[in-house]
Amino acid sequence: MDDPVLDLTHDHGEINRLVLNVASGLRFAGAATTVPEEVVVALGELQDLLFTHFAREEEALFPFIAEAIPELAAEIDALLFAHDSLCGLVARLVHVAGSPTALAPLFARFETAYTAHSRGEAAFLGALNARLDQAQRRKLGALVASV
Repeated sequence: MDDPVLDLTHDHGEINRLVLNVASGLRFAGAATTVPEEVVVALGELQDLLFTHFAREEEALFPFIAEAIPELAAEIDALLFAHDSLCGLVARLVHVAGSPTALAPLFARFETAYTAHSRGEAAFLGALNARLDQAQRRKLGALVASV
């Protein structure tokens, strides 16, 4: 059986890889007047993966936790706020992907916000991992798989 908490944690590895790819592509492009196509593609992939990951959390994980461990409501609220901010930033990144002058500073803001969120969410998932029993993991796994 796959572990739903570990699966959600592993999503961050792929998201992190895309963030690093975009950062590398932007550094490599330097003062170029156009954004490399691979950066534009990576931004689209980043948006898709981030939206999917957040949907799995918001539609399955967070409601499950709200019911099973209601004392974590404040942490869930903070994660939801960060999700909204990051979704707005990545949507804007995709929108301005053709403009290197707009993209670079916006990406720097995204990278800072995502790094902080990723660290906080990893700590949250690690603590959650220690609290769930096998029955809860099975139930959560079914919920996450349905998203």
